Amino acid sequence: MGLSIGLITPLPISVREAQGIPDGWFSVEALFALPKQFLIVCLLYGGMVSWTEENIFRGHLLSSFSEVGLRKGPANRLQALVFVAYHIPSFLMGHGVVADKMPLLIGISVWLLLFGLLAGALRIRRGSIVLPFALHASFDEGSFVIEYGWMATQMANA
Repeated sequence: MGLSIGLITPLPISVREAQGIPDGWFSVEALFALPKQFLIVCLLYGGMVSWTEENIFRGHLLSSFSEVGLRKGPANRLQALVFVAYHIPSFLMGHGVVADKMPLLIGISVWLLLFGLLAGALRIRRGSIVLPFALHASFDEGSFVIEYGWMATQMANA
């Protein structure tokens, strides 16, 4: 959780409104009232997902694009686009194809593209997936903590 503590902040108002999240949506007290084993599982899950995705996208895919003759820049852009395409189905499963959610889908896609480009650039520059993994794990773990903290807050207020 040390990597993700900086991510436990309220979402920008536009994201909160798009998600339908009211003020007072998150309680750190409710989060830490959850069983500690649950939080540990969330953090381990975030780490495993991040490690797997970094191996696939920046470890294998980016390297493979370079090996078949793509220069580093185009290879990085292509792996970032594949990264975005990979994440769209999970968004659609959670939100459905609803017209009022399209701005959120576009915003998340842009964010994922920028994240993929940054992680790819770090991989190219450093020659390792360790730094992209740390960045990715920090985001994923922070997202899980925020999501489950919100759910715990809802259960505590029910």
